[in-house]
Amino acid sequence: MTRVIYLSSTRNGELLLDWLTGQHCEVILADTSDSKHIAFPAYDLGISFLYTHRIPACEFDIPYKWVNFHPGPLPEFQGRNLAFNAILNDAMTFGATVHYMDKEFDTGEIIEVVRFPILPSDTAGDLVQKAHNALVCLFKKQIPRLLLGKVPSEPQGKGRYFSKKPIDGFVVLTAEQQKLVRALTVLPLYYAAATIGGKSYRIVPLEEPSNDKR
Repeated sequence: MTRVIYLSSTRNGELLLDWLTGQHCEVILADTSDSKHIAFPAYDLGISFLYTHRIPACEFDIPYKWVNFHPGPLPEFQGRNLAFNAILNDAMTFGATVHYMDKEFDTGEIIEVVRFPILPSDTAGDLVQKAHNALVCLFKKQIPRLLLGKVPSEPQGKGRYFSKKPIDGFVVLTAEQQKLVRALTVLPLYYAAATIGGKSYRIVPLEEPSNDKR
């Protein structure tokens, strides 16, 4: 029976662990708490599902031992903040990938990648949710095959890596736009709003003034 290590950092990871335990395998280590692991008991297959920490490089001395479920299409979206970068770089499609892991980051051979169009109304949150949904489907499709042994894969070729960087959530408005927002804001009844990609967004102050008139 295949001995499996399973690491994840998400709620979907918790749900898939329940599914995994019903497959023909022995889960000898499972952690969905986002803890960092640097040593492992003897195992046959390592699974990283939306796990935020790097696996020690020594674990890849034996090829095809670890698989990663990556929330973006490879090789064009390696690294972090992928949905954010997809929108800022005018990408037409986004997606999800399952791939073997190696000593580099998101460069291992691809088992399967799925892509979907980015709609004008899609936010980064929409893309993340769609990518996670696709990963759940890939997990349930590919894990039974992986438990039987190596599955076909292909080298990635040249990719693009996005480093993890802090994201400033403030959008800089022109002086005229700032005046318009101020002119349209009458708290607590009226707020300025904008339509982006067919979706309406309300501009709400981070700190609204107190209604206490004492």
